[in-house]
Amino acid sequence: IILCRKLDVLQKTADEIQEKTGNKVKAIATDVREPGSEREVVSECIEEMGLPHLVVN
Repeated sequence: IILCRKLDVLQKTADEIQEKTGNKVKAIATDVREPGSEREVVSECIEEMGLPHLVVN
């Protein structure tokens, strides 16, 4: 799962990573500067793929 404010840029990056690694990559557009956005993202991530094993900022 990768995050960014601009979905068009993010989706292109997700597609490139997926193509090179063969792994599923989920792109989520969000602005972490907005209060509460992190909760929405965490909920979506857990629903989509379960608890994360690693988080990188």
